[in-house]
Amino acid sequence: MRHQALLFGRRAGRFARRAFGYVGVQIEGPVIDTIAYELRPHSAASGRDVRLFADAINYGASSFLRSERRSPDGRLNSRVTLALGNALSLTVAVELCPAISGFGLVVAQGTSRGFSWNWFSRQEPGFFRWGSRCVQVELEERPELELISSIYFVEDTSLSFSPELPLTPGEPEMDLIVKRGSRLRFLIPPAV
Repeated sequence: MRHQALLFGRRAGRFARRAFGYVGVQIEGPVIDTIAYELRPHSAASGRDVRLFADAINYGASSFLRSERRSPDGRLNSRVTLALGNALSLTVAVELCPAISGFGLVVAQGTSRGFSWNWFSRQEPGFFRWGSRCVQVELEERPELELISSIYFVEDTSLSFSPELPLTPGEPEMDLIVKRGSRLRFLIPPAV
């Protein structure tokens, strides 16, 4: 079944367009949540505050690309990727273990050979921090395993990335700013 997803319905879609200037996109299957974001040159590198674009996407359970693999030392690592607009993607990278101490949020653009690593460490129950940035995380406990079931952005959260490596002198890093109230919700946890 094909759904036109304007956030959580027409009224919510009108609110989102007024509040953020976004329009929803079409997805296959039911909508489970929305993530709003914008792209800016890294403030420190550019010296100015310029928004390149802003968007919001609605996503469903089938919107994620999942992969697991074992590291040489035997640890099981999981990556879950959500494609955003303008060839951007956001990946959650985590080691699957009895107690998650942290996870990475990785931003990529197209098939470029860039770099991004934004590590969030557990600080208090339900909250993970990277510097001054904070996200609320719901965890699902399984026998001998803890899984991330959702990441809620309690504030606008800037995630840095370099579109190309090696960096060309003068080429700014970029920031993907995930807007407050966005949520990455994983209905089907990674298979182990």
